[in-house]
Amino acid sequence: MILSVVEELAKWAYTASDTVPPTARHAARRLVLDQVGIAHAGAIFAGTHSIQNLFLGRAGNPKATDWVTRRSAYAPYVALGNRCVGDALELAAGPECVASAMAAAEVADRSFGDLLRAIAVAAEIDQYVRSWLGEGAEQHGLHAPAMLGTLSAATAAGVALRLHQDDLAGALSGAMSLTPCSPYVSFSHGASGKTLYGGWSQMLGLSFALWGATGMHGPASVLEGNRAVGQALLDADDSLEPPKFQPEAWAITAVTFKRYPCNRACHPALTALESIGLPDVSSVKTIDVFTYPYAVALDRRSHGLSPTAAQMNIRRTLALALVRGGLDFAAYTPEILSDPRIADLEERITVEVDPSYVRSAVRVRRARIRVTFVNGRIVEAESGPQWGQDCPATDDELYQRFLTLTVGCDAFNPWFCDESTPVRQLVGGGEGG
Repeated sequence: MILSVVEELAKWAYTASDTVPPTARHAARRLVLDQVGIAHAGAIFAGTHSIQNLFLGRAGNPKATDWVTRRSAYAPYVALGNRCVGDALELAAGPECVASAMAAAEVADRSFGDLLRAIAVAAEIDQYVRSWLGEGAEQHGLHAPAMLGTLSAATAAGVALRLHQDDLAGALSGAMSLTPCSPYVSFSHGASGKTLYGGWSQMLGLSFALWGATGMHGPASVLEGNRAVGQALLDADDSLEPPKFQPEAWAITAVTFKRYPCNRACHPALTALESIGLPDVSSVKTIDVFTYPYAVALDRRSHGLSPTAAQMNIRRTLALALVRGGLDFAAYTPEILSDPRIADLEERITVEVDPSYVRSAVRVRRARIRVTFVNGRIVEAESGPQWGQDCPATDDELYQRFLTLTVGCDAFNPWFCDESTPVRQLVGGGEGG
């Protein structure tokens, strides 16, 4: 019997949680730590706690616990709220599955170790589908992490719920059947609805994991079949042959984190600028940025003074960092962005493609900058992103940022949590339903 892609993935995921090594579980712990911190900071710095109020009053079972308010509500809505509350900070990293996995683990009364295993397994599947269909999604103007995130969200939730292999496959296929379109134009035009992207895919993933146990499944060939997702994203004439799923390494151990509260496309140029020190605005004549094609495309697409659009605009981000002496979690607000000094400096910054960063099938996240000063002095620097593959964030750096993000908050701390601790106990005792 030939299995479809989602059936093959579900078959692997059904047993893989028993083989997750300590290194992958530790990487998952880092991801949970960061996501929890970002959620709390989003409620404080971005004022997005109002988003949660849209969903926490919704009735329904099973229930899970909101990380910030510690209120109990319908689990899929909690997953949505926990993910989207920090989205405006543009700091979230990794597969879209932490919020859905934690809500599912709480519903099923699983341990913290079970949660970490579910996240690690989902990250492996996320890496596979993103490497196969991610570029196709981008070519169609869609946001791949949000669109394809339903698969990793359903995987993490299904593994945490300990769905049978067939039900897990049904949950994965069902989630992909309802996967959101997630057009990238929401980012570039600064639409506030963009903050729901990551959370929406996790709500759908958890919902279908819960429904999957009742026999509600999607089509097994949802990814590679005729008139299926893969055919649409890759512009195939008919059904297509998917790449073989060969999990040789734990993808979650390669997840990189965002050092700055902006789109990854801005990080290399900002890191290069910081490496020479942030000069006084009045001393700068021009700044020339040479970076990879996708970053240049995002910079040119973004417009307006909305924080969402500014976070993917390299020129505006550099100008903002120079005017403010760096980027903090509250940097991107309409009031700050309307500072005339930012607009003036932005006019003196150019962004172009560096041909040396153009390689087939590889996105080279680097930038080279040339700063020309009023006195005629020229300084150049080149860099990849801080906290990138070449210099990943250390455990201490991530933990110190967590403390900064949650200062003054009643936040639970997943860093020192024993793997045997029930998730329900960790988050504060929401009803499992």
